[in-house]
Order: sequence, then structure tokens, then C-alpha cells
Amino acid sequence: MWRSCAFVWRLLPCLKVKFGEVMDESRVVCSCSESFQEEASEELARLGCQLRVHRPGLIEVSGGPTYAKLSELSQTGALVFLRHMFPVQEEVGVEASESVLAERTLKLLGPLCQSAVAVQGRALGIEASNDKLKDLIQGISAGLTSAGVALRRKDPEVVVSILALQENVLLGVSDVRSALSSWSGGEMRLRHDPQQISRAEAKLEEALEVFGLEVTSGCQALDLGAAPGGWTKVLLGKGAEVTAVDPAVLDDRLDGRRGLSVYPSTAQDFIRQFKRGREVLFDLAVNDMRVDAIESAELMREVARVLKPQAECLITLKLVKTGAAETFRTIEKAKAILDEQYVLKCVRQLFYNRHEVSVSAQRRAI
Repeated sequence: MWRSCAFVWRLLPCLKVKFGEVMDESRVVCSCSESFQEEASEELARLGCQLRVHRPGLIEVSGGPTYAKLSELSQTGALVFLRHMFPVQEEVGVEASESVLAERTLKLLGPLCQSAVAVQGRALGIEASNDKLKDLIQGISAGLTSAGVALRRKDPEVVVSILALQENVLLGVSDVRSALSSWSGGEMRLRHDPQQISRAEAKLEEALEVFGLEVTSGCQALDLGAAPGGWTKVLLGKGAEVTAVDPAVLDDRLDGRRGLSVYPSTAQDFIRQFKRGREVLFDLAVNDMRVDAIESAELMREVARVLKPQAECLITLKLVKTGAAETFRTIEKAKAILDEQYVLKCVRQLFYNRHEVSVSAQRRAI
């Protein structure tokens, strides 16, 4: 029985196990929305990557930028459509024992074995794939636990990723930030709220977390296209004072909520009225309006007038699926419009996005 992670880390170089060759640093397994696989593939192909599609939404790449570079490009929004990735650092036969896989995983972890670790995986094209994957995860987890590694499914610091194919198992270790998500495929699991007003609440919660935006108590927030009120509810719950703008009616569970002001008008009318002398400017603006991406960007150009310098913004750009070329043209045109008044921090197609992308931006200093 292994006594501690540190002991195993010292021991591993002496183990009589024939480890595989060092893997190509550009060999990476990437996940994306099935609906935007064409766009994700195009982004990767532009970087010189060779693509192998294992199934819709799951792409293995090689021959292009390293894992670290792909991650950086995604975190800065230069790559929009990737949701999760891991480096392929080991490849073993599918018949390999769980103990051998655990040993190899420990070697890959190295000093990271002192961190909180989650083991995640997927299986494709093998008989009883769910049972096989369960056995792999349990076997690796047991080996890591025996070595003193702290396993934690919720909020891990490091992720061990497994992809079990017909003949081989691919393994990789990465920190959560570089992997873009702690869940295989980029899934994000949020606590169920029995008082949920709309499913869009999860979209805002995810964007705030991914983009690292903190809503502080007393923050003056503007919610455009607020009905039925899911985003307004989330912001109020974080202590913001919210101005909700929408000609439609908000959910009656928001009636009388402290810190809420409701304007039953269009966003355009609200902005025109606001400019007539109101002094309070907003620290945060969110926009999930069901309008064309270009129209939404043009509206945000006007919204800039009621925002404080360096105010944060979260915007969803709705996309009409007519092919990757048109998707990229729409995004670039919307970004150019937003760039007039905002510093664009990141553009990502997140897990809770549907036919849209989320944009994090900051009002330019005046």
C-alpha cells in the first residue's frame, strides 16, 4: 500500500514500469458545443492543427500550437468555441490494469498531487463503455487515494482527464483554469434553485464565474431585456441594486424586492429618458436581449452613455446558424461596434449558451 503522495513521487522513477514515450505537446483533446463544431474546427484549422473528430463536439488535434497556447487563446477570447481541453500526455492500451493507469497518473501529477484533484472521463466506441469508464475512474481514484492524493469532485484545483477509445485510453493532467472547466466537455454543474425564475439564471452565473466578475453589495446594475427576471434575481441575490428594463412583465416573485427598480419600456426609450438629467451611472450592465447580434452591439454603444468609466458589461450575442463563415463575420462585426466604447476582455461560447456567445467587456475610460 502506498503511504503518501510524496513517497510515491520519489518512488516512481524507480518503478519497473515501461512508460510511454513523451507525447506531442500539441496533441490535445478539445470539446465544444455540437451545434458549433464547424466553427470550433475552423478556428483550430486556422492555427494549423490537424483534426480528428471522435464524435460531434469532441475533437482531437495535433500538429498545431501547444496545449498551453491553445488554452491561452481560449482564455483571452481569441478562440471562441472551445469549452474544455486536456493535453494527451499518456496513451495506453484499453486492456491496461487500473493499477498501471493509477501509477501513470501519479507520474503525470508530479508535485500537483499535493492539490485537490478530480478524475473525469468519457468513453467512446467500446463495449459496455459506461461500465468500463466507471471501472477506469474508480481504479485510478483508488490508486490516487492510496497514495495520499486528496480527491474532490467539487471545485478541484487539478483535473485528471480520461478518454477511453476502442483500443486505447488517453490520459492528461491539467489545472482547472487551463482546462477551461473542471468537467469533461466543459459542463458546469450549478446548485439547483427551487425558486428559479428562468433557466437563463445559470447562463449568468456561469459567465460571472468564467469571466471572473464579482458583483459587490450596492453595485448599481442595469439589466436590459430583463423579463421574466432571472438575471435580475441573480444580481439582487448578490447584493446589487438593479434597474430592470423590459416592456414585458417580470415574474411576480420579484415584486417588492429591495433594491429593485423596474422600467416597463424598451431599452432604447430608457436610454433616451435617462440622458435627460439623471445623475446615477451604472457600475454593471447586462444584456441578454433576444435580438440580432449586431442590433445588440449597436444598443450597447448607446448604453455606454449611462455607464461609469470602466463599468463591467456582460452581453450575449445571438447567432443565426447559416454556416461558420457567417458566424465569424457576425461576431467580428459586433466586436468592431462594441470596440468603439468598450475594451473587449473575452468572447466565449459557454456551456449554458445556446445559439449565442457571451461577451465580457469594460466601458472605456473617458
